[in-house]
Amino acid sequence: METNREPHYLSARVRERLTEDERTAEQGLQVVVRGDVIYLRGTVASEERRRRIEEVAAEICPDHEIRDETTLIDLHRPEGEERLP
Repeated sequence: METNREPHYLSARVRERLTEDERTAEQGLQVVVRGDVIYLRGTVASEERRRRIEEVAAEICPDHEIRDETTLIDLHRPEGEERLP
């Protein structure tokens, strides 16, 4: 398959796999294909999740460079009590 000429198809394929693969199950990521580079954007919950996302994308597109531009969500509990008026 010549993926460089079909960036929209490849992008959709990667997004679908990231959604369906049990290691990732990510629905909110943006996947952009530019030439031989795949950019992964969005927010993730942990470094482990980020690593799995890169791993799955690399399995689908072994001939492409994967650039992870995701950011981590801060899931820490707030300190102290929340006081309502």
